[in-house]
Amino acid sequence: MGNQLRSEDRKILVNALCNVPQFQTERERRTFVRMAFEGHTGSRDMEKALQFLNWEGSRFVVADELVRHIESRELTPGLPALRVLVVAIEPLAGMEHQEGLADLKKRMGWVTPPVPTPTATDVYDVFLCHNSKDKPEVKRIAEMLMGRGLRPWLDEWSLQPGVAWQPEIEKQFETTKAAAVFLGAYGLGEWQKEEGWAMLSRFKKRECPVIPVFLASAPGDAEFTAFIYSRTAVDFRRSDPDPLERLIWGITGKKPGA
Repeated sequence: MGNQLRSEDRKILVNALCNVPQFQTERERRTFVRMAFEGHTGSRDMEKALQFLNWEGSRFVVADELVRHIESRELTPGLPALRVLVVAIEPLAGMEHQEGLADLKKRMGWVTPPVPTPTATDVYDVFLCHNSKDKPEVKRIAEMLMGRGLRPWLDEWSLQPGVAWQPEIEKQFETTKAAAVFLGAYGLGEWQKEEGWAMLSRFKKRECPVIPVFLASAPGDAEFTAFIYSRTAVDFRRSDPDPLERLIWGITGKKPGA
């Protein structure tokens, strides 16, 4: 499919971008866009292409000019710049924009396929422990991790219908390389807390990282409970430092740029 947006799709994307907390001031806008493309081949060319964009106007004007400026550009052949921007916006734009962004991705042919079911010898990179009410945000982060070559374990993608789920989760506690515990608008779910305690014990024994992650929807005063609060967290409510890069660092042990 082409990369040209319909007027209504452009409006959806611009409105979602305006709602991103990290797109308020000139400095935040520059930083957010730079980090959205950072790590992709072609990011330096994109940075040069955007150097004359007026970042000081109203949020709507800047967002509209940005979208129009990159609409026909690709970072690499087959990778539209708009698709990368949408991936960066999704976890941060708020629940009211998610349906519109999801529909836009479908129309543009940008839907990420689910993680394939592993074979008996496969190992996942990270177990995603979350409140089911926060699943849309967690799925978007999972898709971003997949885009960076990692394999996240997410119940919706990985549990076979009709099969007992508890043994499979127990198996992941013994094999997955890392875990991320998410806290969002709905807090820690009761099952999530129970799962978290069991997971922490197993992962600690195996000396694997367990990473607290604040979702973009988490309230400003949100806190993790005692079982994990002492561990260094990743915060998707902030754009600097880049939360996706920090999460990948926590999962892989490889510091960005090192």
